Amino acid sequence: MGARIFVFLGPSLPAQERQMWARDPSMQVLPPVAAGDLLRLPAQAGDVVGIADGLFRGQAPVRHKEILHLLDRGVRVHGAASMGALRAAELEAFGMVGHGRIFRDYRAGTLVADDEVALLHGTAEEDYQPYTEALVNVRHALAGAVAVGIISTRVAEAVIAAGRRLPFTERTRHAILATTRGLDDNTAHIVQQVLDRGEDLKRRDASELLHALSLDDGSAILVAQAPRKGWRLERTSYLGSWQALAAGEAHPEAGFIPDTQVHDFCRIQAGDYPAFHERVALTALLTGPTPFPGEGKAHEPTSTYPGGWGPDPAGAEVAEPHHAVIRRLRTLGLVSGTLRGEEGWQRWCTRAETGLAPHTRIAKAATRACFPNQTLTCSNPFLAALRAEGYFTRAKATLVHILLFNQRLADQHPGLEFDRLSVTRIHHWYAQRWARQNDFDDAALERGYATAEQFTTAARPFYLHDKHCRDCPPFILGTPAQEPA
Repeated sequence: MGARIFVFLGPSLPAQERQMWARDPSMQVLPPVAAGDLLRLPAQAGDVVGIADGLFRGQAPVRHKEILHLLDRGVRVHGAASMGALRAAELEAFGMVGHGRIFRDYRAGTLVADDEVALLHGTAEEDYQPYTEALVNVRHALAGAVAVGIISTRVAEAVIAAGRRLPFTERTRHAILATTRGLDDNTAHIVQQVLDRGEDLKRRDASELLHALSLDDGSAILVAQAPRKGWRLERTSYLGSWQALAAGEAHPEAGFIPDTQVHDFCRIQAGDYPAFHERVALTALLTGPTPFPGEGKAHEPTSTYPGGWGPDPAGAEVAEPHHAVIRRLRTLGLVSGTLRGEEGWQRWCTRAETGLAPHTRIAKAATRACFPNQTLTCSNPFLAALRAEGYFTRAKATLVHILLFNQRLADQHPGLEFDRLSVTRIHHWYAQRWARQNDFDDAALERGYATAEQFTTAARPFYLHDKHCRDCPPFILGTPAQEPA
């Protein structure tokens, strides 16, 4: 089996040309790349990724670290035309390969600003129709006209200055000319013709990239045989969190479903999740990696879940997990031998737990303090336990139903924005749902949310469906079962 080729294309190529390349059996043509897309890509060593277009308005752009992650795994990454040219110029020293004039100009410093290649365009349903003009195309057309004496350098500079003053979302040819200072009507007419007849440089560079990657061209294979650069990828906690957020599966109707959202569904909707959380956290404290991972370093994502309480640090079987956890915390220097002066743990206790024996109270606090949201993206024993105990598949099926309900609701109410649902109403609803009107923050804490704000962010996708199905029985994790292979 030969190398697979994945190419991210959008407005740099007309729809007809994108469709032509999509018929090439050697290529998989994908929409413009955004943050997380490369981490979800099933690319392996020897495969090739080409980036022409990428999103950055309304979505985070593809991160340099994602490209470095692919390069580190032996995937060859090429770029041109737009976002691909930018990233290739920035990462050429690490092995990314650039193509075309725009890439070369960025590499040489002739082009500097990111918005030189930016433009406003339509959605996928609109075939990414460009609505504004990329400034790099304006520069290219004007430079050609200056070279043959059609316009002067002064005129070209004035037009470019006008284009730079406009936001890229307003940078049409008409707007550029209308705001150019010092042009008489005749010169403005000539410049209009120059721009209308100018070559689309982004299109040319994107086409060059695709021809270089096609199986009929040997350049991609030659690059794949090039020696590795002398660098090492730092697997930071940021990369670990991005990988965790990218882990999931695409549903044909509901779209991409992150594994972390399945976990959040269980945290919020499962009536018996607090007991599950405490049990899994206690087990992880005794058998898992050291709590509070080092700053900037990522643990490998947890893939297995050891059931039961496991041995204590001294090797003896544990009869009572809270005492065992205290011994574990002592060996790590997180609690004192006398359990006095441990006020810092109080922040992680509910009001009902403040009167418990110190070892029980601190152990319960540790099940939350040692597993904040930011570390779960690096190592998540709860997600591993949901899989190992047979809950994950059932929870995911229910989540798909909820997401499809949300889609139907959004179709019926075009102005509906889930991110703007009332925080007060969400809190009030789940306080009633959990019968915790008087201690809602404690109820969220028992489900692993350090703050009500964290809870609200996670609950938004489930709230309206839960209200709609208020008479439905609550989701219950129940007795552990073996997750099907």
